[in-house]
Amino acid sequence: MSKQNISILVAENNLPDIDIIKSTLASYDDINYSIDIARSCTDALAKAADNRFDLVLMNQHLPGMEGISILKELTEKKLGMPVIMIVAEGEDRLGVQAMDKGAYDYLTKSEIRTESLGRAVRRAIQRKKLEEDIKESLAKLERLAIRDGLTGLYNHRHFREVIRQEYKKATRHMQPLSCIMLDLDHFKAVNDNHGHQFGDFVLAQSAEILKRLVRDTDFLARYGGEEFFIILPSTDLQGAFILAERIRVAFANNIFRKGNISDVVTVSRYHPLPMIM
Repeated sequence: MSKQNISILVAENNLPDIDIIKSTLASYDDINYSIDIARSCTDALAKAADNRFDLVLMNQHLPGMEGISILKELTEKKLGMPVIMIVAEGEDRLGVQAMDKGAYDYLTKSEIRTESLGRAVRRAIQRKKLEEDIKESLAKLERLAIRDGLTGLYNHRHFREVIRQEYKKATRHMQPLSCIMLDLDHFKAVNDNHGHQFGDFVLAQSAEILKRLVRDTDFLARYGGEEFFIILPSTDLQGAFILAERIRVAFANNIFRKGNISDVVTVSRYHPLPMIM
């Protein structure tokens, strides 16, 4: 089983304490600890700015600036690195204050000599991983809330929100705004002849064709079923017709293939709509 690699920035100016931290962490044989040292606040801030560390172990008393002030700067820069503050014996209040300011944990000077150091580091790393997983899950839920699950395009509900926003923007700035509504020809026959699995494949691939043709500033949505809607900011009716014709030709020249099934699915019906002229 491969060892976990953890990179730690130790912000400490006391050489004996640095040696103790290195020795204590080296005693764990299931994790490879890579340690870099910063002996001043300036050095700590400069090295932390690279954002290449999994964790920062920081002495509260560093030359030039108190650890809590450094912690505040790291938080403002939104580097996202867990910080464990090291305080002198009897200064637990400073440790608690550091946690109130965003530190994950604190240790006293005596605790860095014991298993408390390893436990604190592991807890901080696990907490950071949990926070990242939660953040990723929330981002995924947010994407699912506005995306169509099959095509990855924006869904009907989000389309309605966007068209209202784009209409207001175009009206306010007196800019043209056009839309294209299109559907796939005889799509029911595609499902009847080849099955819904192939039909879903055609819908997903149709979305890919449309993505290649629209601009980055355009808004592409699955309106429903085999219907698609394109919002074209700063585009007049002539521009919408040009894009619509490109789409028609692209579908006419395309063959949908999945396994031993192939078919041509055209788009001969499209409706360019001028919204603001």
